[in-house]
Formats: sequence, structure tokens, C-alpha cells
Amino acid sequence: MRWSSDTSSGRCAQACASRARVALQFAQGGSVRQVAHRLRVSVDTVRTHLKRIAQNLGATRQAELAHLLLTQERAPCLPLPCGV
Repeated sequence: MRWSSDTSSGRCAQACASRARVALQFAQGGSVRQVAHRLRVSVDTVRTHLKRIAQNLGATRQAELAHLLLTQERAPCLPLPCGV
């Protein structure tokens, strides 16, 4: 099945928004479980978002990721095209 560009754009924007919410909660000191509970998503979802954000930012450790998130001026999912 092929997605139209409008659907793909919408999904990308939604994924970026979800990652940004996870990133914000994590950067503010939340554990993976706490973030999952606050956002009412699974622990696996939080881990997946954090993994993709870390890859985009080049972080290899959670502490490094948190530092990078706190110093980013734009959404954490945007250093590379969303969905990468």
C-alpha cells in the first residue's frame, strides 16, 4: 500500500510531536517508566522514541542524550529528516 504525501507528512508530524513529548519528559529527569506513565504509552514506545532521538543527535548514553536535549534549540527529532 502506498501512502499519499499528505498522509506521510501527517504521520511524520505526529511522530515528531510524540518524540518531542518523550524528549521533554526525559530531559526533565523522568525515568523511562515515569515518562511512559505520564504520557500513557508503553515503556517500549518511550524506549523506541529515545533510541531514535539518540541516533539523530549522535548520543550513545542516556546522560549524554539528556544533556543534548536540554541544549537543543529545536525539536529533538529534527536534526535529520523525521522518520529516519
